[in-house]
Amino acid sequence: MLLMAAQVWAFSAFAGENAAALTIGVLNIRSPELTRQTWQPTADYLSRALPGIRFRIEALDAAQLDVAAAEGRLDFILTNPAHYVVLEAKHRITRIATLVKMWNGHALKEFGGVIVVRAERRDVRTVGDLRGKRIAAVGREWLGAYQAQAAEMLAAGIDLHAEPHLSFTGEPQDRAVIEVLEKRADVGFVRTGLLEEMQREGKLAPGALRVLSPRQVPEFPLQLSTRLYPEWPFAVSPRTPSRLASQVAMALLGMPPDSAAARQGDYQGWSIPADYHPVHELMQSLRLPPYDGRPQFSLHDVLRRYDFILFSGLALALLAALLTIVRFRLLNRTVTLQVDLTRQRTRELETEVAARRVAEEGLRLSASVFEHSNDGIVITDHDNRIVDVNRSFTAITGYSRAEVLGQNPSILKSGRQDAPFYQDMWRTLGETGHWCGEIWNRRKDGEFYVELLDITAIRNRDGAIEHYVAVFSDITDLRNSQERLKLMAHYDPLTHLPNRTLLADRLNKAVAMAKRDDYLLAVCFLDLDGFKPINDEYGHEIGDQLLIAVARRLETTLRAIDTVARLGGDEFVLLLTRLADMQELEMILSRVMEAVGGPVDIDGLELKISASIGLTLFPLDDADPESLMRHADQAMYVAKRSGRNRYSLFDTSLDKESQSRFHRTERIRFALKGGEFVQHFQPKVDMRAGRVVGLEALIRWQHPERGLIYPGEFLPLVEQSDLIAEIDEWVIDATLCQMELWMAEGFSVAVSVNVSARMLQTPDFAERIHGLFERHNKVSPHLLEFEILESAAIGDLEGVRHAMRACQDLGAQFALDDFGTGYSSLSYLKRLPVDTIKIDQSFVRDLLANPEDLAIVEGIIGLAKVFQRQVVGEGVESPEHGVMLMRLGCDLAQGYGIARGMPAAEVPQWCRNFRADPQWAVWAHVAWNIDDFPLLVAQSDHVKWVKSVARMVEGGAAGLSAAEIGDHQRCRFGQWYYGGGKERYGSV
Repeated sequence: MLLMAAQVWAFSAFAGENAAALTIGVLNIRSPELTRQTWQPTADYLSRALPGIRFRIEALDAAQLDVAAAEGRLDFILTNPAHYVVLEAKHRITRIATLVKMWNGHALKEFGGVIVVRAERRDVRTVGDLRGKRIAAVGREWLGAYQAQAAEMLAAGIDLHAEPHLSFTGEPQDRAVIEVLEKRADVGFVRTGLLEEMQREGKLAPGALRVLSPRQVPEFPLQLSTRLYPEWPFAVSPRTPSRLASQVAMALLGMPPDSAAARQGDYQGWSIPADYHPVHELMQSLRLPPYDGRPQFSLHDVLRRYDFILFSGLALALLAALLTIVRFRLLNRTVTLQVDLTRQRTRELETEVAARRVAEEGLRLSASVFEHSNDGIVITDHDNRIVDVNRSFTAITGYSRAEVLGQNPSILKSGRQDAPFYQDMWRTLGETGHWCGEIWNRRKDGEFYVELLDITAIRNRDGAIEHYVAVFSDITDLRNSQERLKLMAHYDPLTHLPNRTLLADRLNKAVAMAKRDDYLLAVCFLDLDGFKPINDEYGHEIGDQLLIAVARRLETTLRAIDTVARLGGDEFVLLLTRLADMQELEMILSRVMEAVGGPVDIDGLELKISASIGLTLFPLDDADPESLMRHADQAMYVAKRSGRNRYSLFDTSLDKESQSRFHRTERIRFALKGGEFVQHFQPKVDMRAGRVVGLEALIRWQHPERGLIYPGEFLPLVEQSDLIAEIDEWVIDATLCQMELWMAEGFSVAVSVNVSARMLQTPDFAERIHGLFERHNKVSPHLLEFEILESAAIGDLEGVRHAMRACQDLGAQFALDDFGTGYSSLSYLKRLPVDTIKIDQSFVRDLLANPEDLAIVEGIIGLAKVFQRQVVGEGVESPEHGVMLMRLGCDLAQGYGIARGMPAAEVPQWCRNFRADPQWAVWAHVAWNIDDFPLLVAQSDHVKWVKSVARMVEGGAAGLSAAEIGDHQRCRFGQWYYGGGKERYGSV
């Protein structure tokens, strides 16, 4: 009990550590990179199957696996059978599953060895002919390519270790075959499946080689020369909790054959652990580890070596003893004969008395059992006339004992079983003396019931049948319960239509029949239009009655060979089989639309709905059943978007786009879990004060093949999925972790992180942020700022506002990012409790040359002052941009003109070395006056005007004629100067 408690505690502690990972040591056959690439999808599958636990692959050779297992660094081990036997003996590892390979549709749990010779060699026909031949093998450690063949040769009296012409080719195994083909070797040893693989790849001509001593094993499709051995085992370390090992075993055994992990690993799945005793026998016979120690002679070895001498001496001794005993008995027989006879008579009398007592007790016990048994018991004579029944018989059938004595048990016959059923029953009784099965009978009151019946024929000493004894129990209630469970498992409880489980079974059968008989199968996904408003207005009871009415109409409308199922809610699926052409399909769909669209009267309410139907046609859409359902669902949404009350046929091009997006999204998910994301940090500075005021954390994807990828390339793919929230949480966690590292170095700075609208609208956003702050309790929450994208679509503004308030109560701050680019700028500014506004870089970048952008920036700064918010200018690409922002009243800025995003290691030194640009120092003590804004606009226009003149002078297209350029009314600077600027600044 203490051990079990310790294991449960250890597993709970393990599962609770988010950062903990389980290591699967895999025997490295070719290269560590290829091994990890092959088996990491299996580790990812286990990570998904066991939430909260991350599995990783460590590719090791045999020696490294031995060391890692001894040091307890591995939780699970995947290796070949021979190596497993060694580790099992040394480190007490235990197998929990066995690999199942796939070859041309055959699931292979075992493998063996093949001995090949050139087809023209007639001098080598059996294993015994291999003595003295040149043999090519891959290596001694290969079970299928050396050890299995060595065992066959040892059985034939040839010790392969002593053969002088044995050579090892190393990997790949093709080399052993090539050695034979090129006549450098007489014989080659390879693993099963290699010959077929080389022929399929065109590397081996059919008939070029011959398999020596071929074996035919049922259900094993490959050429074979040896016995079979189990495939690679998946083993668990003794330090791994047993409960966790059981969960991993269940996950492996439940792996779908078409999963990505199985495809990448080139296998079909996993089975329960195989028997590896044959591998032990092989290693023991070849004196290989762990059976390579000094041989010890057993009693069996001694007997086998000295059997003749020992058995001859033993026989003589027994013969002498026998003669002595016979002589002694002859001398004493006369004396003891009378005594023996007396004792024998006494014993026989005692035995007879005891037997009578036992018989009487047995009869009393049998009578008690007969009377008090809960099962009904009937005894008949050899003519099947009833001679006795017990009380349970009367309770079950309603017939009294007196009513049935002398009768044939057929008085209980229900008529539900035909004559051949009873003929088969009596034939079985006659041949075997026993019959057992279920049978329907009828009680005295006429009620049918089902019973579990067991009949035994009782024979006399001559073998003739004297009686039949029937024992039965009423299982009607059990059968009814089973039927109810079946109904619950396969039918919708509301409409009694087939549910998702039964639909899947019928769809599989329908697809198989459509392939076999070559006809069209339509899979239709039907969704009711207008059902939700009715359900919301009149309540669920009216909604349920409406669904029942629709179900009955669909059943009536469809053909008997079709299926209508309910998935839940207002979603139905129709399987239309044996369609001759599209015209027949359109007629059926028209009837369905008409039936669903007709008025439905429920409790005096006349309700009106319609249906949107998406459909796909098999085999035109040659997909698996699950994909057919998904395609029909996608087509249904097209029908919805197209106006409802119509049907839409699935478009395969849309599925390809969806699949492509799905695979790219999964690659991003893999990158998140695989640690491929990194962070860069861009400084934010106070230009007037000349100091760094904070950093913005920027996510980057360090792709193993494409290098550093910026977020604009991958974040849009996931911004509408739950994955964006996982990425956001990773960014926040990684930022807080980095801030702790900086604090340990004596560097403390505020950092802002971007948060998506999806993350903000998760119900537990504030709780998750609180949990992150508790995990990184060395970081003060006021140093972290969350940036909300102003263009993000936030549906639940009130819920987001409460979540932001909860985070602000912890000390965190919020900023509105890219302000001015969306449609909800003022709404978000008014309703969300943000502390800072960040001007979008598209306005800041062109404010020096574009008066409109200049005006927008000035307006945003003005709004920030009115709402008493801090304002930060993004996109500062030059000192002049900074000067203009300072003159407009915005002192905080970031952009490439200040610093690009940089790795965390470079940030502290950059911040210590930062100095404000000299141009900013000139304006550091100049206060902003709103009355001077027209001068800035005029200055911007004048710069634009001068550039136009310069282009004309240089021979380019100025966009204006010489006369127009000379007209001050054409220049906005001229307009301002003569319109009021001269009056304000003329004396300056």
